[in-house]
Amino acid sequence: MKREYISRVRLHQAGMMMSLVSVLAFVFIGTSHQLHAITPDPPLPIPENDYKINGREYIDNGIVFDIPKVGDPSREATVVSFPNRAVIPGYISVDGVKYTVRKIYMAANTWLGDTASWVTLPPTLTDCKNFTRRYYWGSSKSGKRYKILGVTNINVTDLNSFFNSDFTDQTPYNVYDDIRFLDHSYKPQYPMWRLYLNGEPVIDIVYPEGSKMGVSLLGLSYINSITIPASDTCRNKTFGEQWQLLKFPLALDEWMKWGRNPKKLKFAADSGYDLRYYDLPVDSIELPRKMTVFEGYANFAQFPLPLMYPVISRWPENLQVITTTRGIKNFPPLEDLPKTLIKIGGHATCKLNSNGYAAVIPSNIKELDTCTITNVNSNYIIAEGEEPLSFAVPLSLGKVKNLEIYRKLQVKGDATRMFSIGAVDTIVLGPQITTVPEEMLRISATPKFLRCLGTTPPDFKVKYPEILDWKDITWLVIPEEAMEAYMHHPIWKQFTHVLALNTSSITADREIKAVRWYSLDGQVLAEPERGKINIRVITYTDGTQSRQKIAVP
Repeated sequence: MKREYISRVRLHQAGMMMSLVSVLAFVFIGTSHQLHAITPDPPLPIPENDYKINGREYIDNGIVFDIPKVGDPSREATVVSFPNRAVIPGYISVDGVKYTVRKIYMAANTWLGDTASWVTLPPTLTDCKNFTRRYYWGSSKSGKRYKILGVTNINVTDLNSFFNSDFTDQTPYNVYDDIRFLDHSYKPQYPMWRLYLNGEPVIDIVYPEGSKMGVSLLGLSYINSITIPASDTCRNKTFGEQWQLLKFPLALDEWMKWGRNPKKLKFAADSGYDLRYYDLPVDSIELPRKMTVFEGYANFAQFPLPLMYPVISRWPENLQVITTTRGIKNFPPLEDLPKTLIKIGGHATCKLNSNGYAAVIPSNIKELDTCTITNVNSNYIIAEGEEPLSFAVPLSLGKVKNLEIYRKLQVKGDATRMFSIGAVDTIVLGPQITTVPEEMLRISATPKFLRCLGTTPPDFKVKYPEILDWKDITWLVIPEEAMEAYMHHPIWKQFTHVLALNTSSITADREIKAVRWYSLDGQVLAEPERGKINIRVITYTDGTQSRQKIAVP
């Protein structure tokens, strides 16, 4: 018999679809192994489930099915109501006709968040996009409140069939409310749910190959890892767009305060994914091993939140380009990047850091574009390299103590500067710098010291370089044996303050502050490598440095 639909639950499914929710593809509870129990506020009995029957009503073991009318050729059934701890069958037979259970529609009669609520789902289900429902109380004058009905513990008998369903969603925000009538002083708790396979908790999710990725894991708790199948390399929309989630903007922060992210996101294939579409909040990501270009994470999420940003736990083995670090929580250290990397920056600002004595730009890097590098000690070294290092835009370094350049530099395109520096103490030009491009030292800050390590004075491409603006302020420090050559150079001879290395005028007033060892490719060494040629850099108390190549027996 057909039951008339009594609208006690106010739902607005045609409301605004906000891709702000794409930011929140998952939210998880803390490390406790017990879900938070949610109690009604104020205490209320479980409201009667008012459902609508479109065909015929059939009830078995308290489970209410909506089956096709007599004469309808369809053989699919929908569950519209079920009691706690229901075991929903995959097939039912009515009057000798077998129906396959394909859909659940707002059927739960338990509070979502009640740890005593359970249901077992059959492998035949393909559509559970309206699993939950809301119960409202209060009036538009006093401010409406709501509580969510759903199931905290969902048990399945086949994970592959569950993750192959077209759409499964137990998010409490699958409806849109008229916010004009909500009591905004009332803050409901946002409950989570758990997934079980034959009664055992599921902590590692592996989407099967060919999965439509339609299972929304919003609110699913205690997940260790998520593995994306190779078939998802064709993704062209974010998960928030695919799952069609409807959200309140103000609810995002509340969800984040409640939960914790999955620990790790992994990929089954070695390449082919566009991570800009992956707006899944996770703690860390293992990037595909053979990915060559990293263009950021969750770039296409309309409103990404810093709380969802992960760290990169594994970089690809053959990574060549990082166009942006957008979407990463902690900027990656230069030292951790693959040695195959040749370009940094391009689409948006790429932010890197270094926690060592100096941030060393290694010889494998050939081009810098829209890049910012920070170092805790404000020391920067451009290591030796056979090919010039190109700058498409100025490299942003902020405040600098020492900037050491041991490689030829050049600008690319319309760039007019190589560095963006707020303040600088010492600039060191290695012996490889035989010509100083005008763009190299075109910086707003005036250094205290300019050290030239080459015995042959570097030349300039212009007759009056801007470096002459420093001639009465900056100390020029040169090798003692090259004093005469520098003093006869048309540019360098104009410097008022000149110091020669290893003369008594310097050593009498300075002491050794620090000694650092480097390999020939610019890597910081804890101690010199025996049997090899090492670079020793001595920093003095007056800010100057000496640098020597030493063969360590």
